[in-house]
Amino acid sequence: MFCQCNVNNLHDDLQTGQVVCLFQTLAPKERLIDYYRLPKGHRNQNFLLCTDHGKFLMRIRENVPDFGDIAVEKAVFASLDEDVRHPKRLCSYESQDVECALYDYVEGKELSELLPTLSSRKAEELFYRLGRQLATIHRTKTFEVSGFLGEDLEVNTPLPPLKEWLTLFRTALLMDRLGDELWTRLHYQVRRRRKQLELMDQDICLVHGDCNGDNILLGQGRLTFLDWEFVAAGHRYADIGQLFRGVSGNEDIRNAFFGGYKEILPQTLEEDWWMMSKLRDLFSIVQLLSKEETRGGQLAMLGSYFIHTLNQIDR
Repeated sequence: MFCQCNVNNLHDDLQTGQVVCLFQTLAPKERLIDYYRLPKGHRNQNFLLCTDHGKFLMRIRENVPDFGDIAVEKAVFASLDEDVRHPKRLCSYESQDVECALYDYVEGKELSELLPTLSSRKAEELFYRLGRQLATIHRTKTFEVSGFLGEDLEVNTPLPPLKEWLTLFRTALLMDRLGDELWTRLHYQVRRRRKQLELMDQDICLVHGDCNGDNILLGQGRLTFLDWEFVAAGHRYADIGQLFRGVSGNEDIRNAFFGGYKEILPQTLEEDWWMMSKLRDLFSIVQLLSKEETRGGQLAMLGSYFIHTLNQIDR
């Protein structure tokens, strides 16, 4: 039996005995042959487990927050349209300090890895499908306010309006990372685009919450959305902005996505949907930059995305 670990992960690596014990708690009838630590995951430890009956994914989360728990994920999976593919959650275990869940392992390539290899036509086809899939997720449920969900899929922890979010994120750490000039430019854009922020707050739906290229797999011709721990009542433009973060987003790809989305939800996207998604993504990036656990390569990458996105909006 072996274990490969990502030494750059912020969590302390679990010892072999702990991993085996958690797996046996979840699946006592399975015989574990091999396992290894998957390199992706900043908040969780993810393990690929090989058994006599195939492969499984085990997700382990320590210091469990008040949102995104297993019961919410289960309720969301039960509510989603059958066309939205997600890993099947087989079983779970929760204690005061750790949350552990076992899923079937989905084979495929991550969107972030696949996209640079695609021809223009294939990329357009893929984003057309992504548009349809995101719209299908977003039409699952609508809400009056944004916030974190309870297991009844109702908002139990409301969030303030977007225009107030910068006040929540402004910490000494964030100011040190951004500096006064970038902060001033960001604050100006929030004031300048106040009406667009108000429109977003009037349009709240079920969102994936972590819709980046590492959490979307393409395998056997099907798209699978992974990592639903941040599913919430939120802004559709947050998912869209995150999906396109780091993607060139040329006009043909944007049009393909827009066409797919509007086939499912014809009336929901504003005319300036692309700019609104960039504006909303700035808030997601700033939130991550304000966190102590955002470090190293992730910090450098997010800093680059922040400047690029701010420049796109500041025109």
